[in-house]
Amino acid sequence: TVCGWDRMGFLRDIIGCLSSEGYNILGAHIFSMPDGKVLDVFYVEPPQYPVVSSDKRLLNVQKKWDSIAQGAATADSLIVERLRQYPLKRLRTAMDKTDVNVGIDNESSHYTTIVEIKTADNFGLLHRIVQCLNKNNVNISSARLSTRVDQAVDVFYVTDADGGKIEDGEKTRRLIEELKVALGENAVGAMAS
Repeated sequence: TVCGWDRMGFLRDIIGCLSSEGYNILGAHIFSMPDGKVLDVFYVEPPQYPVVSSDKRLLNVQKKWDSIAQGAATADSLIVERLRQYPLKRLRTAMDKTDVNVGIDNESSHYTTIVEIKTADNFGLLHRIVQCLNKNNVNISSARLSTRVDQAVDVFYVTDADGGKIEDGEKTRRLIEELKVALGENAVGAMAS
């Protein structure tokens, strides 16, 4: 469970800290309050390799968070360092990375755009999703994330930079395409190189 004050990249940085420590994020509930507070609950599974106690892993996550806050590291640099230390052959990868389904729904919610992503789970998936949303100036109001076996189904309730729905057809098409590229078969390999 993570509580704090929201800012652009908050979720990306938390996910970067958890992923860089090797945690597999199985699910999450993400909430941003109107007063700027954030409550994020993650359901995680520690990696089998290397063997490190839970207390030590959590201490490492806190140190990484502090290093991001001080500007000494970024979520991306933490992920790259993880991949350098433990190359993908040792990390969990998906069996089939070819199908990435992205849907955008502006009808089911009065105030937010719903982005639903279904794809094979693999290392750094959630980090890449959130990075792409940040790059497109998309604010995450809340999210429900789940992984079943090796399939991820992630639903994000988002707004544009002004707090409104993302209803412009060109912006939604671009967002879908950029998410598909960010999550495509070559994305994990590109992170490692």
